[in-house]
Amino acid sequence: DHLGPRGAGGHGAPGGSGGPSAHHPAHGGHGHGHHAEQLAATYSPESARQIYIQRKDGGFGFTLRHFIVYPPEEGDTSGPPISEPMDTIFVKFIKEGGPATLAGLQVGDRLISVNGESVAGLTYAQVVQLIQNTKGMLRLVVVPEKDDILQVYFSEIAQDPKTNTRIEPSGSVIPGSSSGAAVANLLGSGSSRDSSPF
Repeated sequence: DHLGPRGAGGHGAPGGSGGPSAHHPAHGGHGHGHHAEQLAATYSPESARQIYIQRKDGGFGFTLRHFIVYPPEEGDTSGPPISEPMDTIFVKFIKEGGPATLAGLQVGDRLISVNGESVAGLTYAQVVQLIQNTKGMLRLVVVPEKDDILQVYFSEIAQDPKTNTRIEPSGSVIPGSSSGAAVANLLGSGSSRDSSPF
């Protein structure tokens, strides 16, 4: 429907990433292919950190939030480096003194993998399921907000009055108004859902 040409030859790749996909082996052998590659383009691997959270009193002590980020319009080089809508999952809330706090998880962290399984190509429901099915120790790989290309990109847009006009004043999201829709989503309206606390 409104997605435009499907991933036209990776023209949205961030500068300096070399040519298309050749040197991005899919991590962990799960290889969701294109999704894994797109996920890899949105953060710097050095900034990712591994966190181990021990389930306690039936929970891990955090809540997630799900956003769908839309790719930039054709020819918009300032957009995020993605070629099709991408599910992103962030830590929204952390219970004080809970297991996630002790493990060093932080609000704004974006999930990259759960128990060694990349979130690329998984639905939000599948990710929630993976976490809920974890009995003892939960292993997450996350990227902090400040090193997350998507969050840095959207916070810049949010603070720039020129680009702000692309957000519908009511905060409603119109499918197809790609960057505006994505900003509105990331600013807390549109296609975002909160999970039940873990």
